[in-house]
Amino acid sequence: MRAAVWTGTEKMELREIPRPKPGPSEVLIRTKATVVCGTDLHIYRGLFKGLKPPRVLGHEFSGEVFETGDSVKRIEVGDRVTVDPVLSCGECRFCREGHTILCEKGHLVNVIGFVRDGAYAEYVAVPEKNAYPMPNDMTYERGAFVNTLACPLYALRRVEVRKGDFVVVLGSGAAGLFFVQLSKLMGAGTVVSTDLSPSKLEVATRLGADAGINVQEKDPLREVMNMTSGRGADVVIEAVGVPETAQQAVPLARKQGKVIVFGVFEAPVNRIPFEDIRAKDLEIYGIAGYNTSIYPEAISLLASSKVDVDAMITHRFRLEEVPTAFNLINRRLKDFGKVLIVQ
Repeated sequence: MRAAVWTGTEKMELREIPRPKPGPSEVLIRTKATVVCGTDLHIYRGLFKGLKPPRVLGHEFSGEVFETGDSVKRIEVGDRVTVDPVLSCGECRFCREGHTILCEKGHLVNVIGFVRDGAYAEYVAVPEKNAYPMPNDMTYERGAFVNTLACPLYALRRVEVRKGDFVVVLGSGAAGLFFVQLSKLMGAGTVVSTDLSPSKLEVATRLGADAGINVQEKDPLREVMNMTSGRGADVVIEAVGVPETAQQAVPLARKQGKVIVFGVFEAPVNRIPFEDIRAKDLEIYGIAGYNTSIYPEAISLLASSKVDVDAMITHRFRLEEVPTAFNLINRRLKDFGKVLIVQ
């Protein structure tokens, strides 16, 4: 079968490799749509410690079941499925509570596309328990976004956005745009998005943000304080993963406000304002992933179109174009929103 293989730092090759054979409790999926995740770019750039090439990346995907192992009972050939990519032991405390991303036997790295080949390929094998049937009227493209949505959804369920809350979302990438939509669905009164990109801010306002702040033109702290009469935001969400936005988050929050640390950081944040956190009596939430109980709700939200992904997709590539796509995204030669690999 054809697969795009990560072969080293900033290197991706289209290769012919053997088609995987599903184990007794696994299903083989014919890949239909895969989301290019920011984490894939971290790996591509050689910034995700512990992962070594060669590897077929791709962990946010959907497809059609092509073959099932002998012990598979719940999933059938022909089923349309989306996949929870987290592999877990199922026995430790975190797994029993549904926090599989924190599994004690593979914390944060036991993921399809990390420790075993993923979905930038014609076929991918996954455990049956990781496959979730999709409604018949749910497109494969929407199905590929379930994992992307599950993380912000879990974050906001954990933090409990309240009716009328003033929410600031730092960053208008895919996660930031999901945070905007979900905050509105949960009753937030005002949602403000920030970004460097005018086009991304335009999408954010189209998807429900009440205001967009271009941080190249305006100071987000001054703008938010003006909008809240100096009070600050009830909830601040860092959804970028760069030191600049990390350092903006705490000043933007009101006293006894909440700050969600969601972005994945390539560079260290050298100044953490612990005294301000203490003095403001803030709640800080680190979000590494999601709880498995969130997956059915994420599927439902996307299937019902209560959460829109179509406006977030800016580019689609075929499997054979994956090396080119990664090169373009990495060099930032275009204004990329969310990128899909379709087959």
